[in-house]
Amino acid sequence: MSKVNNTRQLLLRVADVGFRINWEKTAPVMIEDECYQGFIFPGESAPRALLGLKHLVEVSVIQGRLPRLPLGRSVKFLPDFWELYKQKTGYFLKAFHPARKNILSYSEINFDFSRIKYYPQKLSPAVCRDYRITGKKNTWMFLHLMQPVLRYVFMNVLGEGFGLLAHGCAVKTDNAGFIFVGPSGSGKTTLAGILRQDKAITVLTDENIAIADKRGKIIIYGTPWPGGGRVACADKARLKVVCFIRHSRDNRLKKISPAQARRCLMQEAVWDAAKPRYVGNKLEFLQRLTQEIDCYELEFINDSSVADFLRRKLFLTRK
Repeated sequence: MSKVNNTRQLLLRVADVGFRINWEKTAPVMIEDECYQGFIFPGESAPRALLGLKHLVEVSVIQGRLPRLPLGRSVKFLPDFWELYKQKTGYFLKAFHPARKNILSYSEINFDFSRIKYYPQKLSPAVCRDYRITGKKNTWMFLHLMQPVLRYVFMNVLGEGFGLLAHGCAVKTDNAGFIFVGPSGSGKTTLAGILRQDKAITVLTDENIAIADKRGKIIIYGTPWPGGGRVACADKARLKVVCFIRHSRDNRLKKISPAQARRCLMQEAVWDAAKPRYVGNKLEFLQRLTQEIDCYELEFINDSSVADFLRRKLFLTRK
């Protein structure tokens, strides 16, 4: 465990979205080997991280007893993880511990997703034991702010600016980007683990891919919300190919039509947007992506032969 320096501020940057996080009392507990570390800029280096941002979210961490706030109208929920309510001035997000079901935090989020008031719950003795946390009262975990609060806001910001979050594995070779998407069990984490063995390949993520327009180009980004392989890299690449994957006894690659690709990608995109028009933006972006980017079905063997196969069929021909 570690705590950040005494500046009482840090900046988290994911793609071209920044989260400037401020607190008044106890600094957050950071897990040293956690995947968000590569996306964090401490207070003194935050100005460098602000360059080129499309959207900046100001996050105020308010410690102490959880306030009594009106919930508003229920909008969305993910059972046992979070509930979202719409109030007169913004949204209210209630987050839960997925295993223990207790409340982790409340968050007040304004309608344009530029400000968050984050109220962390005092850590339970069980959580402190799990993460070996000792020290001051009112300690809060940065991990609990990252998921689900910042992930939910990030996803909505992408929807505002024509982009989306999708479940998949993303890799970079030279300056070319490739994504491999599919449902749970299709082999995203397996493929990420195999491709990580090749020094010429950078695996950006094994679970949550940010895909966004940047000056007319479709760019993919690693995010700090990894899957089972715990892969998260704060890098980016111009998207060249999309593959829809599944396990097989042979390595095969078959090109598919934009319409087929759009149907498949819709199933793997994250659609929990707070505003209906964000869904429209994502659909428009998917239409463009599948028209501009070559899309394939990839069947692969669960061994190193798939890396050689992809190198010959895709990586060496898409620079």
